[in-house]
Amino acid sequence: MSLGKFTLISTLLILSSYVLLAQSGRSAYSLQGIGDVNFGALSHNEAMGGLGISNGSPFFINNMNPALLTLNTRTIFDIGINITNTRFSTRLGESGDNWGGGLNYIALAFPVVNGKLATSFGIAPYSQMNYLNTSNTPIEGTSTNAVFESSGFGGITEAYWATGGRLFNGFNLGVRFSYLFGTIDRTITTGLTGQGVSSDFRTSFIDRYSFSGIETKLGANYTYRLSDEKRFNLGATYTLGGDIDANTISIVDRVDQLGRSVRVGGSLVSDTTVNREVRQFVLPQKLAFGLSYQKVNKVTVGADLHLQNWADFRNPAGTNEGLRNSMRAVVGVEWIPDITSVSSYFKRSLYRFGLYYEETPFVSENLQISDFGINFGVGLPLANLSTINLGARYGFRALNQNLEVSEQHFNIYMGFSFSDRWFIQRKYD
Repeated sequence: MSLGKFTLISTLLILSSYVLLAQSGRSAYSLQGIGDVNFGALSHNEAMGGLGISNGSPFFINNMNPALLTLNTRTIFDIGINITNTRFSTRLGESGDNWGGGLNYIALAFPVVNGKLATSFGIAPYSQMNYLNTSNTPIEGTSTNAVFESSGFGGITEAYWATGGRLFNGFNLGVRFSYLFGTIDRTITTGLTGQGVSSDFRTSFIDRYSFSGIETKLGANYTYRLSDEKRFNLGATYTLGGDIDANTISIVDRVDQLGRSVRVGGSLVSDTTVNREVRQFVLPQKLAFGLSYQKVNKVTVGADLHLQNWADFRNPAGTNEGLRNSMRAVVGVEWIPDITSVSSYFKRSLYRFGLYYEETPFVSENLQISDFGINFGVGLPLANLSTINLGARYGFRALNQNLEVSEQHFNIYMGFSFSDRWFIQRKYD
């Protein structure tokens, strides 16, 4: 691997830790727990609904199950970008939308012992929180309104290292260690407005959590060869739960209508730190299972099931904020018309489609929030087995549940997967 390539990747990994959190779109339901949690899907997985627990490929980084890394017999560098639009509507007929997007992930995988042992590392978002809920309630018998605003922003990023090895023919094991870090701000602002109110200043209560901790994922995969071209795959992952530290700062601040701290004569009159201490969040364990059928370089069909015990989540106050155990089911397909075609570029392209249904951990009005999405995409081949992966998802959250807020979200995914033999020592006669 050349010094230039190493320097480029190192620089991108460092820079990505500062910009990954800029991607999340706003969702009213991300206020519980640590927000919306990602599943580790790269762009090619997203186009199949997030499929990736049992189905691996030598052409793409197998990020969702570390045991599948043994299929990566070439060095692959993958960088992903996403764009998100979320539209919301309420029972009162109100509606609106917001945009998000940015760098989604950076990952690198390469073989250590070709076909037997491979490793990967990268950086990606682990969770995102972005919500804003407001109310403006008249006080009976007066011309004054009580203003209440609850908001949260930020998220957790993971920097990870994973490795997968082949125990015997068809059976692989893997492990992934993630360092979790990031900041989440949760703010409650209260005040009065209207006639008879001498000033429109408000009081803001801020809890700022700066996270740091380690998470471990174990993976297994078994492939049964039906023939030289046809295979049946099984896969499973288990993510250990446990404590994650949060350096917590609690602040009481006096702010104006725009949320700016109040100043008198150029000096702050508030911004009083109430408490500063290290607390713990308890993250729940997670299981995922997958099965798939593959005809090599032709078609892949599979299904995944994700289960996570969010009822075991605990915040520093010792509560789980009403979260419930989550379930996510995925079905997906990938099809290549003719990978050997020299007459048609589009016959060599990869076409993907997937569906998912999720019972999220979030609860509103005593109902567990559901999420359903349709995914599709294409892989456009480049020279040297590299690929541009394009995908889109159209999803619905809390649709037909008669809740206060329902959401529609549209996501565009772009992944650039570059393949090479960077770590192979070339020999010359």
